[in-house]
Amino acid sequence: MSSTTAAIGGLPPVTGALALDTYRMSMRFGSFTALDSVSLKVAPGTVHALLGENGAGKSTLVKCVAGFQRPSEGSILIDGREQAIDNHHGGALSGHRHGLPALHAGTGHDCG
Repeated sequence: MSSTTAAIGGLPPVTGALALDTYRMSMRFGSFTALDSVSLKVAPGTVHALLGENGAGKSTLVKCVAGFQRPSEGSILIDGREQAIDNHHGGALSGHRHGLPALHAGTGHDCG
């Protein structure tokens, strides 16, 4: 299979980098809405930054994607497949199972 040929089922060929999408992801804490129907696409191999005011939902978004919090609504997709990412048991960041490295907030140290 050439690098431009799609794999069986129309999925892109494996490159080692993964795509990350959120679809209409919301997170509520009681009556407070921290994330309101957030949809984003992060292409494989790209680097992004989240910028915003205090309380804008940056940390909540990252915590949901990393599995430290479960969104109230919506989906997280890794390479186009919906994933239930759960890291409530401590230990290494579960996102590493999906190829998602992360930095520990405040230290810059790799969690994996």
